[in-house]
Amino acid sequence: MKLKHSLKKITQVVLLTLAMAISIPAASDAHFIWVYPHDGKIKVVFGEELYPDQAQFLNGLGNMKVHSINGGDTTLLEMARMSDGDEGWFEVPQDTAGDVVNVECLYGLFGRGDTKMLLDYGAKYIKYAPSVNLIPSPAMNLDVIPQYQNGKLTLKAYFQGKPVPDVEFTIRRSPGDDVVQVTPETGTIVTEPDSRFIIRGKYTVEEPGEHNGEKYNEKRFYCTLVLDVPTASTVTAETESVSLSDEPFSVSEANDNLPDLPLGLTSFGGAVLDDQIYVVGGKEGKAHSYAKSYQNRTLFCLDTRAKKPTWTELSQCMGLQGLALLAHGHKLYRIGGLEARNAEGEDHDLHSTDQFAAFDLKTKQWTGLPNLPDGRSSFDACLSGNTIYVVGGWTMLGDEDSVWCTESLSFDLSDPKAKWKTFETPFTVRALAVRAFENKLYAMGGIGERGPTDGVHVYDLATEKWHEGPNIPAEGSMKAFGCSSVVTDNHLLVSTYDGEVYKLNADGKSWTQVHELLNGRFFHQMLPLTGQRFVMVGGAHMEVGKIFETETFQVNQQENRSSNDD
Repeated sequence: MKLKHSLKKITQVVLLTLAMAISIPAASDAHFIWVYPHDGKIKVVFGEELYPDQAQFLNGLGNMKVHSINGGDTTLLEMARMSDGDEGWFEVPQDTAGDVVNVECLYGLFGRGDTKMLLDYGAKYIKYAPSVNLIPSPAMNLDVIPQYQNGKLTLKAYFQGKPVPDVEFTIRRSPGDDVVQVTPETGTIVTEPDSRFIIRGKYTVEEPGEHNGEKYNEKRFYCTLVLDVPTASTVTAETESVSLSDEPFSVSEANDNLPDLPLGLTSFGGAVLDDQIYVVGGKEGKAHSYAKSYQNRTLFCLDTRAKKPTWTELSQCMGLQGLALLAHGHKLYRIGGLEARNAEGEDHDLHSTDQFAAFDLKTKQWTGLPNLPDGRSSFDACLSGNTIYVVGGWTMLGDEDSVWCTESLSFDLSDPKAKWKTFETPFTVRALAVRAFENKLYAMGGIGERGPTDGVHVYDLATEKWHEGPNIPAEGSMKAFGCSSVVTDNHLLVSTYDGEVYKLNADGKSWTQVHELLNGRFFHQMLPLTGQRFVMVGGAHMEVGKIFETETFQVNQQENRSSNDD
């Protein structure tokens, strides 16, 4: 989908146009500054969409300033310049920034021939809460200020501190349909809220001038806004700040009516990028029966933001199961897995692969990357910042005995010359779940050499040491074998075979059951969506077989009010 702009030569005209989400065709060929949170970082990119573009383009941002606003305090952020191959971006740990981040940058002249324009960029990220005091930034020429009141989201456009009339807002809600409105004289619109809005603005002034000795015909001011807002269930009329860790927590079905997975799959790889779900590999057929034809070779995609979401086929690749799939930037990373080399009815010939490959969502092509030190399957992997971590699993070698993996792996995606690194693991387990949470790796459940386990092992990324975590209080003999986990809204959740969904408590020393599924799953995927939601895809249960339903769930948090009567 492309948005066309009416480029009439008028003064003081504001056009706010849709900023498309990751892997949707760009609204134009131009580049803009974006600031947004991702993988525990606040990232600043210069591109068409919310992911890094060519690193060379960052050279034009020499005048960029990034400010964090926390309460009434404004702090200049020192951004680190990062790269991944030919892609580049700036980042800073998210916990060092406030709920509002502003970016200002006088870019300079751009144009061809006799037509030149002076470009002034602004970008804004807001994690909105009732207690956040939002006022127009004196450093941003074009600014957009949101307000939340009575369950409605109100947007107001400002130019040089004053409301601007006749502003066209084209807003992408995530998920949701496009919303297009024109502001009245006050420069204000009101629209139904959702979880994330992505907006791009342009303000053109036909005022010729001179910059660094060169003449220009007009000035163009840009402002992008990435706005994360609470869902209706968390919005209150009061302006007080509520700590998430102190709020009652529950999980409910979201009833998003997403389509069933095309195949009944277990032990597949799953990832999410901008509310688009990706599934690769996995196994069909009966339990404990393996063959080439049972292994899925299709990379599937489901855009949950579409009006009529449909699973589509993006690519074909090697048939594998017990692999991992991760999303980073505009690429998917496929790691390891088990290859069945035998046909149906033949003796099993199973081999763990050492393959590591990236799928570029722009070119729709797979590219091989440095292989794992050894073949590995039935493990799990996660991302912390730019680094992939692989924990658990074993190596299957056909007729030879399988070898349990006693080392974990890491791979730095920001290093173009990166190689896999290893670090010792004081346990052996497979069919587990691994997630990065609060600067730690959590290796949860699975099956060890003595059978299913509900154990949890925690690796502190700062100290580089393992310690025991709280056991998952799973019921039944399967314990947490084949479990899956997700981090959503700053909470770590895990689901087990019997259908229980548990949340790690704030002290990190215990779990609380927050939901129970009608039909439990194992060897499935829990994946995060925006708006305090997550999705469960695939898997199976011994009593119901393969599970095709794609289920979405909502995280519910309500203010914990204390009584003053005592």
